[in-house]
Amino acid sequence: MKRLLAIYILLILLIGCKKNPIEWDTSLNLPLFQTELSFTNILPDSMISVDENRLLSLVIDKKLFSLSTNSITTFPDSIFQLDLEIPNTALLAPNALFFYKNELQTLQLSPVELTQIALYKGFLTFEVINPFDQPIEIEYQIPAAKLNGNPLRKKVTIPKGNAHSNNYTARINLDAYRLDLRGPQLNSFNSYQNILSVRVSPQATDSARAIGNQLFLKIHFEDIDLAYIKGYFGKQRQNYGPKTEEITFFDRITEGTLDLEKSRAFLTIQNGIGADLQFQLQELSATNTKNNSEIPFQSSLINSTINITRASETNLPHNPVIPSQTEIDITNSNILELLTAFPDKISYCASLEVNPMGNISSGNDFVYRLHDFNTRLYLEIPLSFTAANLTLRDELPYSVGEDLANINSLDLNLIVENGFPFSARIKLEIIDQLGNSVCTLIENDKLISPAQLIEEGVTAATRSIIPIKLTKQETNLLKNNSKMRIFVTLNTDNSNYTKIYESYKMALKLSGIVDYHAVIE
Repeated sequence: MKRLLAIYILLILLIGCKKNPIEWDTSLNLPLFQTELSFTNILPDSMISVDENRLLSLVIDKKLFSLSTNSITTFPDSIFQLDLEIPNTALLAPNALFFYKNELQTLQLSPVELTQIALYKGFLTFEVINPFDQPIEIEYQIPAAKLNGNPLRKKVTIPKGNAHSNNYTARINLDAYRLDLRGPQLNSFNSYQNILSVRVSPQATDSARAIGNQLFLKIHFEDIDLAYIKGYFGKQRQNYGPKTEEITFFDRITEGTLDLEKSRAFLTIQNGIGADLQFQLQELSATNTKNNSEIPFQSSLINSTINITRASETNLPHNPVIPSQTEIDITNSNILELLTAFPDKISYCASLEVNPMGNISSGNDFVYRLHDFNTRLYLEIPLSFTAANLTLRDELPYSVGEDLANINSLDLNLIVENGFPFSARIKLEIIDQLGNSVCTLIENDKLISPAQLIEEGVTAATRSIIPIKLTKQETNLLKNNSKMRIFVTLNTDNSNYTKIYESYKMALKLSGIVDYHAVIE
C-alpha cells in the first residue's frame, strides 16, 4: 500500500492541472502473516527440555495433592464479644474503669491439640460502638503472645460516640508474633490467658455521659496466615475429591495418535510435616472432551496404602525442616496411554491419614509455612515417536492493510518450509472474533513433503508453495476479519521411531498478489 501511495504522489506531480481522470492497473505484494511451528512453541516452555544432543523431551511436573499449615487446622476468628447495657443516667469521670475481664481463652481446634503457634501475618481487630460522648480506651493483653520477647499489650482509643451509634474499627498488626497455647501453668493446650479492660479515656475533656444504651465490643482475629504450629495434630483424615480439573497442556493438539518410544514416570511424595501420614490414591483418570474418551489410570498404586514418615526439625532458621521423600515408579503403568489421549480434564480421588498410629510424638508434631506435604506426578518423555494424523493447531493474526474496495483479484500463496523429517498436510481457515470458521482457504489435502535428513538431528527443509485463488466473497471475508487458524497434520514412517530435535521446525508465510485498479480524478 505504501508503494501505491508513492505512485499516486508521482502521478499528481506529473499531471499538474489535467482534468481527465488517470486510471491504471497495478500489482502489489501483500504479506499477511509469517510464523514458525515447532514442538517448542506448541507445548508450554515449562514442559520442554533439551539435552546435550539437542534432543527434545516432554517433562510434566504437576502437583496433585498438598497439606499445609492452614490445612491442618482452621484458626478460629472470634475471641470475645461484649454487649454491655449502659444506663442513660451514666456519668463517668475520665480514666474511670467500667469493664474488666481476666480469663482463660480456649480455642476450639479438636482433634488438634496445639501448644505453639507462630503467625506469619494477620490482625487483631476491634469493632466497637461507643455509647459515650467522650472517647474510651480499650486495653487488651495476651501475656503468652510475644514479639521479640515482649508480651502483647495494646491500648486502643475509640473516638466519642454519636446519636447514630456508628461502628468504629481498629486493627493491630500481629505479624511475626508467637503464641504459647499451654495456658498459664504451661501444662495444657489450645489455651491462653487474655485480659481486657475498658475505661473512659484519661484524655477525656469531661465526664462521659451516656448518649446510647449499649457498649458493643467484638475482638477477633483477621486474615491469619500461620508460619508454624506445634502440638498433636490428632488422628484425622483429609479427602481430596472426587474432583475434576481442567488441564491445558495439549490445547493446541486437536487429534491423532502418538506412540512414544519410552518414558520415565514417577509419583513423588515429599512430606515436610512433622507427622506420620498414610496416603491412598483411589482414582485417577484422564478425559478428552473433544472425542468424549476417558481413560482410567491402571496401576498397582490404586487403592494401595503408602506409609510416609514424618519430617525432621533442624531448628535452623533458614532451613528448619528435612522432609522425607518417597518415589514410586509408575513407568510400567498405562500413564503414557493417558498422556497420548491428549486430555483436557483430569479426575481424581485420594485420601490422607494424619497420625494413623496416634500420638507417638508425645505432642511434638509440627509444620512450617512453605514446608508442606505434596504429591507430584513427574514424567520425562524423550520426543521419539511414531505419529498418525497428529494434528497441531495455531491461531495467527493477520492484516490486509487499507481499503480493498478497488481490488480486481487477490491471489494468495502459502509458502511452507518443512524442516521435519516427515510429511505433513495443511488446512487454513479464516475465523471470526468468536473463533468460528467463516471460510476455508486450504482444505486438508495438500501434502507437504518431508525434509531431507542430512544426519541425525540435521535436516534440509523442503519448500512447498500452495496457491490460493480467492473469490470476491472470500476476499470480503479476508478483509472483514483479522485472524486465521492453521492445522498441520503430521505423519511419520511408522516402521521406525522418529526423534525430534530442537532444530526441527516448519516455517509458514502467507502473502498475496493484489491486482489493484487505481483512479486519479
